[in-house]
Order: sequence, then structure tokens, then C-alpha cells
Amino acid sequence: MAVYEFLCLDRGGSCEIESTQPIEGTRIRCAHCDFAHVRQTFESYLRNADASRSAAALDALRGCHFG
Repeated sequence: MAVYEFLCLDRGGSCEIESTQPIEGTRIRCAHCDFAHVRQTFESYLRNADASRSAAALDALRGCHFG
């Protein structure tokens, strides 16, 4: 089971959602306040990245620095 972490832009906190299915294309709502204004964290995205990507491609993404 994958654990996805989201930031709730309405209440300013984070929440985790467990799912056995990929979450792409689904409307995610905050588990605490039920608002739909959430964004998946980059770390969570990398942790749950598509298994079909090569290890080298995932390592390149992990090595990205922003700012």
C-alpha cells in the first residue's frame, strides 16, 4: 500500500492518504478538513513514482535542487 503526503493549502497543514490504487486523475481531499485544495509533496511523489521508470531516471529526479 502506498502512502501519499499532501499539503492542505486551506488549513496550512499536511495529511497522509493510503491507497492501493494509483492516485493520478483522482480528486484528493484533505483528510482533516475535507477541502480539495491540496498538493502532493515532492518527496511523496518521488517515493511513489511510477515503477516503470528506470532507477537512473528516479535518481536524477531525487538529485534535483530547486531555488
